[in-house]
Amino acid sequence: MWNPFKKKDPLEGQRANYALAFDIIPRVLNAFRTGNMPLTELEDVATFIKFADDNKKIIKWKKITIFGADFKSYQDKHMTIIRFPEPFTLSSAKAGIIVVDKKYHQARYFTLEASFGGCMIVEILEQNRNNTGITIADKEDLTEFASIVFSLAIKQEEKKRASAEQIAKGTSRCW
Repeated sequence: MWNPFKKKDPLEGQRANYALAFDIIPRVLNAFRTGNMPLTELEDVATFIKFADDNKKIIKWKKITIFGADFKSYQDKHMTIIRFPEPFTLSSAKAGIIVVDKKYHQARYFTLEASFGGCMIVEILEQNRNNTGITIADKEDLTEFASIVFSLAIKQEEKKRASAEQIAKGTSRCW
């Protein structure tokens, strides 16, 4: 319901980014987690288009960039970075990062969302959003976002596993 003179709806970009960030990507990740999709498809825009259903026409697919990388020190981890198409409005997602644990076929998904005074990093868990409490400067370069997500997803996971192994071995002490 926009302008009868057929001008483009200014909220269309926001709806498109919302659909991509909070509907399409989580559905793609669900397919990956359940073993219905190989890791390589997480870096193919065509994969996301397949899951777009009614949103195919509002998303500017050619303006999405996706790239992935493995880590030298963490051979069983993979990070896929998705830059969403503009325009970005307050509270819309600007980018997303999927961190995959190849060994356990698991994935964690984080978004970078426009906010007052910067951008918030939010972890998307099934149908829930977990605000990490981390805000970074609003800039085009996604290096800081990737670095923080690496720390959240990989370093924290490493600490949890080490702690669980220690408890399982019975080497932890209570004081």
